[in-house]
Amino acid sequence: MADIQQEVIDWLKSQKGWQTELGYRLMNQTSLSDDDYREIIAMLKSDTAYDGKPFPNIGRSVQNGSQIRLKSIGQVSNIEGLAPRNPLELDKDSQNLVVVYGDNGSGKSGYTRIIKKICGKSGTRELLHNIYGAKMPLGSCTIKYMLNGGEKEKNWTVGDAHIEELRQVDIFDSDTARTYIQSSQKTTYTPAIVYFFEALAGSYDEVKRRLTDMKNGLSTSLPALPANYISTPAGSLYKTLRSSYTESNLSILFPWTEKNEEELKSLNERLAATDPAKLAEGKRKNKRELDAIINLVKSAAQAISKDAYIELKGLKSDADSKRKIADEAMQVLSGSVIDGVGSDSWKSLWNAAKEFSLREAYKGIEFPNVSEEARCVFCHQPLSAEAITRFKSFNDYYIEGKVERDASAAEKLYADRIATLPKPFNQEEMETKCIAAGIEDWLTQIMDVRTMMVNNAKLMSEGIDNISDISQYTSTQISALEAQSGRYEEDAKKLYEMQDLTATQFNYLEVIGELENPTLTELAAAMGLTKPSVTIALDRLMVKGLVRKVRSDSDKRSSHLHLTEFGEQINKRHDYAHDYVIELIERKLNENEVKSFTLLLDKITGHKN
Repeated sequence: MADIQQEVIDWLKSQKGWQTELGYRLMNQTSLSDDDYREIIAMLKSDTAYDGKPFPNIGRSVQNGSQIRLKSIGQVSNIEGLAPRNPLELDKDSQNLVVVYGDNGSGKSGYTRIIKKICGKSGTRELLHNIYGAKMPLGSCTIKYMLNGGEKEKNWTVGDAHIEELRQVDIFDSDTARTYIQSSQKTTYTPAIVYFFEALAGSYDEVKRRLTDMKNGLSTSLPALPANYISTPAGSLYKTLRSSYTESNLSILFPWTEKNEEELKSLNERLAATDPAKLAEGKRKNKRELDAIINLVKSAAQAISKDAYIELKGLKSDADSKRKIADEAMQVLSGSVIDGVGSDSWKSLWNAAKEFSLREAYKGIEFPNVSEEARCVFCHQPLSAEAITRFKSFNDYYIEGKVERDASAAEKLYADRIATLPKPFNQEEMETKCIAAGIEDWLTQIMDVRTMMVNNAKLMSEGIDNISDISQYTSTQISALEAQSGRYEEDAKKLYEMQDLTATQFNYLEVIGELENPTLTELAAAMGLTKPSVTIALDRLMVKGLVRKVRSDSDKRSSHLHLTEFGEQINKRHDYAHDYVIELIERKLNENEVKSFTLLLDKITGHKN
């Protein structure tokens, strides 16, 4: 039996969540309520998984899932002629099978009838007592049983109600068999597992019936659209909807983009703001922090761009070339045949020769003069090729220092450029920056972009040409961050606009809402103002995105004034504020004070009752 039960439970667990839950509930209660079916159908619709509750054994108490073992019946008195000296043991030595035997008339059937009565089984005749006994008490007995591992003992008297905890005990005897065979009722004995599957099948049918009723109850026609939305783009789209449309059709008609999600989030945030100016300043602070991150990414992107790499290679080549020239000059000088070249006395001699050449020997010609006709200013001999090279090297390296300075400057320029290449971010620091900018979700992407940039920078510094092109990816990330920065600025502006709404502008929104999309003429009449004055006020409200004009279907020359969704929400908040003030007044003032307060307001406003 246990193996069969486990197979059934394993099978149930392999089904869909709602089917498993249905089986679990049928094992734990006699029938399913409307609430049960509603919850089961909700699981079916949402494809919710079973939550893993442990299953009871099939055939356990439908009330509480308890386990019962009958122990014994004893102290039988005045029932069915039984007068045993010892209790009838039904669980001797904790065995699962006990055989009770005896001669005809020994009382086996009597004990069975007692058990059936105590367990509340139908079709059991009344228990007989000793009709010859003089004023004997009602028949009684004591029954012992195990409930969930704990032993219990109860005294039971004929005429008492059955013991509810024992209702789950199944009893089948010859009387029960005759009832099933001879009775006109359509009653059969059904084993617990079979009964469970019958109940499961019936519950499936009930779920199907309820789903069918739900389907039939669905309206096949669209609800009527409010008049003020009929001429809007949304209204026109609404009229094209058909009951045959699938989810994919609807997703094409009504795409919901990340931009829509951001706009909704922004709108809800603005509407929930108790201090718009403070929230606006927070948005501006987010923007400043985000712009700083954008600049970091941009500068890094610029530093590893294709043009930057070409420039870096040029700097490297120039530095290498000038260092080579300086090294060659050094080699020439290091081969001098006379010691002391470059010393202070040698430099004095050189400077004297230079002065003599410029003032006397070769006026106006740069020293040293190494032209074809030039002679040595010391010995007046023609200059050989070796002498010309040595003269130039002396002047450039030791006297002017030009070759060395050029080489050092080129190397510094290259080193400074290498220093500007991107370096790894400290993750904790960047996380702090992202939190301050309100873009915590961007941390991973920013760190990934930086890693790619650092890898490219390393290859650039090593002079490797095989560098990954991440410009498109980086540009996309920068554009997304700049769009978020723009949204921060837009949100801040709108929050400041909310802060700047005047009492008169709130009044306009209230009247437009009460008149349900009036024309300009109707609004001017209701406000008691001229149409030019109302037009100026409406223009300001439209700039703030609170009011829009919709051309009339009946008269194309006329337009109706509608509150935008944002305008409607602002108007509702204004109504809530009115209600709150009234509630506050009523709570703080007694009835006489309220009357006095009302009279004062009427006097101030000129209102007459």
